[in-house]
Amino acid sequence: YGYAATEGRLFHGTRKGNIDNICKYNFDWRLKGTARGHIFGQGVSFTPISYYATHYGDKTFEKVMIVANVLIGNKCVGAKNTVIPPTGYDTTTKENEHVYVKYDDNTF
Repeated sequence: YGYAATEGRLFHGTRKGNIDNICKYNFDWRLKGTARGHIFGQGVSFTPISYYATHYGDKTFEKVMIVANVLIGNKCVGAKNTVIPPTGYDTTTKENEHVYVKYDDNTF
């Protein structure tokens, strides 16, 4: 991208039935929001807060999440209709940065 990125260890909450496919094929941003929505952008959502990630999985007592190394470069606040970040950005976030949304397969 032409700018420095930091690597963060972030959580991704998902349904138990998705774990095998994610492990085999990586996250698929094209499936954005199929479980709980895409409030901060139409990509793959991650959070630095494990408890927050539990909101995105099954609505049962048993929670599933993946810990991933995620590259975060230039970021801006995202919105539900953000399909890709504006030019010069690679990540969208929630205002308080409790959610990071990624759009490029090679960054997580």
